[in-house]
Amino acid sequence: MKERELKAYEILKNKLGEEKAVTVLGFVQGKIDEQKEVFLTKDDKMEMITQMKDDKMEMITQMKDDKMGLITRMKDDKMEMITRMKDDKMELIARMKDDKVDLVKWMVGFWIAQIAAIIGLYFRK
Repeated sequence: MKERELKAYEILKNKLGEEKAVTVLGFVQGKIDEQKEVFLTKDDKMEMITQMKDDKMEMITQMKDDKMGLITRMKDDKMEMITRMKDDKMELIARMKDDKVDLVKWMVGFWIAQIAAIIGLYFRK
């Protein structure tokens, strides 16, 4: 024991008795040790700072990778949408051509019917 501890022990021993003095000093020493564990040393602080820097760099790298993955996925989705739009456009053009052909067929049919009606009315007189 250190000199201070011996003095405290002697005082407590005279007042409380030997067994109780040892118990009280043990309790106080335990509390002091607990408080020492709460405080960080310079090396502990430096280690924590280094760890935090490493974690920060790892997070930045992960975020960059995630960002690049997202950009790549967006580009792929964009290309897929463009391809689908081109396919849909070609399908629409083909359907419009078919509709034009059907429209011309009906128009010719009605013209022929109108001409036949006019000719029929003309010869009826």
